[in-house]
Amino acid sequence: MKAKFLRAVPILSLLVCLICLWQVAALKKQVTQLQTNLSSQISRVDSSVQGISSQVYYQLEKEASLLSDSSYEYGSFDEASQSVLLDCSVTPKEFSPENTQAFLVVQEGGESREEALTLENGSFTAHLSLSIFSNCEIPRVIFREGDIQRTEALGWYLSPRQELLPGIDAYLYGSSSMSDGLYCWDGTVELNLYVQGEGPLPEIQGLRLLELVDGEEVGSIPVDQNSGDFNWDGDDYYYHASFPMEREVSLSPYDRYELQLEIDTGDFFYRVILDRWQADGEGSGQPDSSFTGWNSEPMVYDSQGQLLYSPLFD
Repeated sequence: MKAKFLRAVPILSLLVCLICLWQVAALKKQVTQLQTNLSSQISRVDSSVQGISSQVYYQLEKEASLLSDSSYEYGSFDEASQSVLLDCSVTPKEFSPENTQAFLVVQEGGESREEALTLENGSFTAHLSLSIFSNCEIPRVIFREGDIQRTEALGWYLSPRQELLPGIDAYLYGSSSMSDGLYCWDGTVELNLYVQGEGPLPEIQGLRLLELVDGEEVGSIPVDQNSGDFNWDGDDYYYHASFPMEREVSLSPYDRYELQLEIDTGDFFYRVILDRWQADGEGSGQPDSSFTGWNSEPMVYDSQGQLLYSPLFD
């Protein structure tokens, strides 16, 4: 009997150990769940506190503000002056219709000026003319009553070019080479137009490839948008097109050849540089490694070929 009991001891000990391990695992799982729940509760509390802090800060800032409302929106575009109207409105909480004067501080083109606002239906309004190709900041509004002056920050940062004109990307994919003075390219042109601010996109009136040597235009190749090789898709807010391109151009020693894609949208002509090739003195050459304008914004021209805007690159 004693021998049987002794033989059973290891088995009973093993069972006890297994039960203990199972209980420890269960306890560990419960602790993990408690930690997870606690972390979740702490996260929710932190989020609530941050939300309350933000709301309190917003309310305090709103209470401290001189204004009950402020807004701006773009108006009509004047093609002749290349400018756009900006309709501004600020509504002070307290003012004297007879004595209060209001002015916007406008910083444009490296200069600062004050623009007077007119009282209309309880709000001070102004209609400013901004160049569509310059950035503008309206940092604050000033209220004057005799010798008393009060200011309120607005922080309006405006870029009509980026907010009103379409974004344009164009790329040339394929292979290029040059030997015996002959520059060759075989590939595909990819074009993307997209809305940057308000839609819809302007309709594309025409496309053409421009060839320049040392900055002078030497060739123009219309792109047939009705060709079977021209592929496109899009809507009022995004447009994509692609078409094949093969070129062979004879270059003189040290010529700098440039290929551009021009997009005619009716109001403006946009030009994107697709390739620049620098010929050497031995009938060969290489891509212009000094050029810094790859993947940059397009240049913008008017219908007379006058350059209106150019990104800063060599």
